[in-house]
Amino acid sequence: MKSLGTIVTLNNGTQKIMIITRNVVTIINEEELLFDYGSCVYPTGIDPEKMYYFNEEDIDRVIFNGFSDEDDQIYQLQMKKGLTEIAGDYIKGDVKSLKK
Repeated sequence: MKSLGTIVTLNNGTQKIMIITRNVVTIINEEELLFDYGSCVYPTGIDPEKMYYFNEEDIDRVIFNGFSDEDDQIYQLQMKKGLTEIAGDYIKGDVKSLKK
């Protein structure tokens, strides 16, 4: 799991994006979908009308690793446990389906 503030490019992409949330559930086409990350465009930042969702496997390159401390590491461990418990409750989102 990447830390908040991590800047990446996605597979087949060139736009830098910055991770601003993790393990996010969003409604797309009336379905609740779970994505590993939510992001904004770097360097412009958050546009309330545009949130970009993707998963770990969609990352092509990590350009900058965001801040991580003991709190972040504890959070990541708790999230891994929590995600295991809710695994069947949500459909895993797929970036390919968002490009339609």
